[in-house]
Amino acid sequence: MSLFGRGRRTDLPEVEEEVATPEVVEEVAAVEETVAVDEPAPVRKAAPIADDIFAKLRAGSVVDVAEKAAVIAPTAPPAAEKKSVAKKVKEKPAVIAADPARFETRNEALAAQVVTAARKLKRVLADEQNSVLEHLRAKKSSLDIDAILGTVDEHALRYATAISDESMAAASAGAKSVKDSGGSSRRVTQKAISTHTTATIASGLVAGFREEARIAIGEAEGDREVLASLMRDVYRKWKMDSIDTHVDDIACSSYSKGAYLALEPGTSISWMVDPVSHCCSECEDNSLAGMVTRGDDFPTGDVHPPAHAGCRCLVCPA
Repeated sequence: MSLFGRGRRTDLPEVEEEVATPEVVEEVAAVEETVAVDEPAPVRKAAPIADDIFAKLRAGSVVDVAEKAAVIAPTAPPAAEKKSVAKKVKEKPAVIAADPARFETRNEALAAQVVTAARKLKRVLADEQNSVLEHLRAKKSSLDIDAILGTVDEHALRYATAISDESMAAASAGAKSVKDSGGSSRRVTQKAISTHTTATIASGLVAGFREEARIAIGEAEGDREVLASLMRDVYRKWKMDSIDTHVDDIACSSYSKGAYLALEPGTSISWMVDPVSHCCSECEDNSLAGMVTRGDDFPTGDVHPPAHAGCRCLVCPA
């Protein structure tokens, strides 16, 4: 079978015979070498035929290479099959701006409760002082702090019971503040608020009072008269000054607890920082966390305000 079937020229039969001979192949090679060094090819009678031969050879080589490349090269996957990696854009949490009106509403609702609770606790402190002094007058009585004041739980429960009505009223006001967001006061129970108030008093008021009482016991060194005098000073300080600050903490905590409990589980809530006091950096972090599902913790580990003594932040539903 001839490689040049389609290039055969009918008007030059003698040239066709030369192509079939070995001599023509040598001439073609010679011409090819001449072309490679860019020297003018000698004028030969069969030159046009040789050019036609090389053109067909080059065309055939290009086709062969293309066909081989098509077989060897892996086919690109369709665009639909390519995995597109979407860039994950971290959305910034929506931070709720402080609403002064919410804080004013809270303060107005708690004003009367704070005054009443403070008065009741001062009365409890006065009664407690009399019991402590009577205990110290007994010569064989123990000077251990638990013997003088009772255990921490007993101490806290005594105060919490005295202001249970005020704590519940504060919680109810908190529940009312989120009514427009689906809050219901029916979710706020006396038991839940009593437990919360007792825990709040134990970690704040009672912890502070017992620390000062413990110092007084140590300074007295077993002298009952000295201890009685020191304990009078402790009670005087708390009745005159310290109790008021703690009552504010208890009332604000009960208010936030009521608002939190009133909301349906799964509700999105945020931590609103007091625009007046600006609280602390931890509370700012809670605020910057944006919306949190009710039941989950804020960055400080708290589920609702306050985060610490003196915190006046609010829980705010979406």
